[in-house]
Amino acid sequence: MYNNKNSRDNQQARDAQQRLHKELHDDFESIKQKMRETREALSQTAYDVSGKAEELLIQSLKGAKEKSSDIQDNVVTYVKANPVKSIGYAFLCGVIAAKLLHK
Repeated sequence: MYNNKNSRDNQQARDAQQRLHKELHDDFESIKQKMRETREALSQTAYDVSGKAEELLIQSLKGAKEKSSDIQDNVVTYVKANPVKSIGYAFLCGVIAAKLLHK
């Protein structure tokens, strides 16, 4: 009777160990799947952010080009309207630059 009870206890312990092993294995597989999904989601997010950043950079460059063109047009218009003043300003800027560079 003692052997029978001991055998039954051993079998129950092995069954419990197998159940625990299966649960751990299933949990591990679940974690691996969630990690794959997370990695894919992060990869897609990084790709989306990269696209948005490129789009914003292109828009910024276009805006800078337009502003630069507007400034250039304004300078040309001013110089044509005020040629003598423009030569005076250019000369003055040259004198100031020369003074700053020779120090």
